[in-house]
Amino acid sequence: MSCGTNKGYGVLTMLRRFANVSVTSRSWWLGLSQYRKEAHARGSRKRGVTCGHCGGCEDDGSVALAARELAVHAIELLPDNVRWLRWAFANFGLRVALTHAAVGNASGRVMTPNSGLGVGYEMARAGGSSGHVGRMVRLDDYLEEEEVRHVHVLSMDLESWDGLALRGLAGSFAAQRIGVVEFEAKRQGWGAETARQSRLAAASRELRLDQTVRWLSSFGYGCFFQTKSGCVVPVSGACWQEAFGPPTCGGNGLCAVGAPLELLWKLSDECARCSVEQLTAVSGGVARSGVCLGR
Repeated sequence: MSCGTNKGYGVLTMLRRFANVSVTSRSWWLGLSQYRKEAHARGSRKRGVTCGHCGGCEDDGSVALAARELAVHAIELLPDNVRWLRWAFANFGLRVALTHAAVGNASGRVMTPNSGLGVGYEMARAGGSSGHVGRMVRLDDYLEEEEVRHVHVLSMDLESWDGLALRGLAGSFAAQRIGVVEFEAKRQGWGAETARQSRLAAASRELRLDQTVRWLSSFGYGCFFQTKSGCVVPVSGACWQEAFGPPTCGGNGLCAVGAPLELLWKLSDECARCSVEQLTAVSGGVARSGVCLGR
């Protein structure tokens, strides 16, 4: 499940890895570029608009791990992106349930940005003073309405609305119906947005990132920070101190329960062992490229 689907690269990567879809990130990028030209779409011509800040269009090395029938749900806020995704899913023959809505801690109506921001724009948020009144969904309600019993992977990219969206999953977390959840963990943006949106959150004072992680742990979830090297680092008290910054305590958060959590702990232990080996190699004056994850 993808919340804040934007250009759709994340959904495509998941389908390539677990549903053996043959559509490449490169062909997706070409389709998006052509769509923007034909639709005379507004927006910056910078590379990030069509490829994404994370370089999603360059991820053609995705290895197919399975060929399963996946039920994929995508929720996107911006009208321009929704139109692109609707066209892309149909054009490439991908079965994805697409919903145009904001994601929060309650279901109802909220001020939503209008069209005209440009295909691929990522920074707009709901709850502003301009736009039109649109739909907002609480994910517990959405999953019940769609009769989704279990979500294997939930990925969020909600421009600092992540805390509110997580609170809308209290029932699912309590029942451990979410296997893995990924969300943005930028501390400054998280705090600023939850404070500004306090009128939307009855428990806004409890939406700080560290308190949210502790809240998730009360349901049995373990949380980690992802690093650019591909490692995961357990969340610890040191990460809440201003003296500690990326990559140890920055990037995206990743929380899991059950078997996925056991796998993340194994990966974390392997990363820690590799880090020690690399430090030992450097301190010993030994040039060892490709140690552990880098090989």
